[in-house]
Amino acid sequence: PTSVLGADNEDQALPGVATTSDGGFVLAWGMSEGNAADSSEVMIVRYLKTDNAPPTLTGLPATAPVTAGASTGPIGFTVGDAETPAGDLVVTVTSSNAAVLPPGAITIGGSGTNRTITLAPPAGAGGAANVTVTVTDAGGVSATGTIAVQVTATPPDTAPTLTGLPGAVQLTPGGSSGPIPFTVGDAQTPAAALVVTASSSNSAVLP
Repeated sequence: PTSVLGADNEDQALPGVATTSDGGFVLAWGMSEGNAADSSEVMIVRYLKTDNAPPTLTGLPATAPVTAGASTGPIGFTVGDAETPAGDLVVTVTSSNAAVLPPGAITIGGSGTNRTITLAPPAGAGGAANVTVTVTDAGGVSATGTIAVQVTATPPDTAPTLTGLPGAVQLTPGGSSGPIPFTVGDAQTPAAALVVTASSSNSAVLP
């Protein structure tokens, strides 16, 4: 700011700086003349407005593959701003395909500079969606980033397989067939987790 001078070229800055809600600030200045008889004070208030720089958003991956019914886990990214504290920055998200990634399938977490996004498409979903992340500062200025998400559809649950059992077994009363091997398998469930049970149609013969 320009100084305000008295007749004898003496001036005095009066302390006082106040910030404004839109990023500007106010300065208070004054002067006094050297001659006490002609002493006077002048207060000049000058408003200087600063440009509101957009916030920053870094660290988002370009792509994020995920299987329907599963989750990406928290994906970290960072936000910042020259004027607004990181904790006051507002992060929002939108999906270009709600059938693949509905609003409830996207979760924003973290705080301050370090934020996270988690993608959890519902079971049965499949396809592509662009997720746009927007960070907005206190002045309403924003920055965006986009993640291209490819959701792999979960295969349908098929019946397990059971092979190797003989069509018939001849037994002698009081005797035993010995171990009869067979195999089990499943496309979705590990073989060790499959549950095998047996029953008899005639408990009087084979309880």
